[in-house]
Amino acid sequence: MPTKKTKIAEARRDYNKLNRAYHTIGKKAFGKPKKSPVHKDYELVKRARNAAGRKLGKLTGVRR
Repeated sequence: MPTKKTKIAEARRDYNKLNRAYHTIGKKAFGKPKKSPVHKDYELVKRARNAAGRKLGKLTGVRR
């Protein structure tokens, strides 16, 4: 059974990885139409990043 510390570390690694991807794809999607494939990928990464952030927040106690 993983400890809370390892769960937080894993969640933080996931969030940081998704955060880097979010910023990278955001630069490519900037100025593109909403229906373009790159913008749809951006929205997908955005949802995953927000979910990872919520998970991290719940584990660290920032979010209840």
